[in-house]
Amino acid sequence: MRRVLLAACVAGLLAGLAAPSLAGTLPVGVTYSTKDGGVSVGTTVNGQPGVGAWVRGGRACVGASYQMPQCVELETDR
Repeated sequence: MRRVLLAACVAGLLAGLAAPSLAGTLPVGVTYSTKDGGVSVGTTVNGQPGVGAWVRGGRACVGASYQMPQCVELETDR
C-alpha cells in the first residue's frame, strides 16, 4: 500500500513540476528547498498545499494536501 501511495504522490508531484508552463493560466505553484540537510519539493493550487515530497535525516516522505504524510526509513549500504 505504501508503494502505491508513494508512486501516486510522486506521479502527482512530477505533474506539478511540469505545471509552471501552465502557470500563466492556472493558479499552480511549485516550491523547493535544500535547507537543513534535506531536499523537498511541493506544489500548491490556489495557494493551498497540493502534493509534496521530501528526504531528510534518513527518511523519505510524501504528502497530499493537509493529510498526514507517509514516510519510510531509508536503507543505506555500509
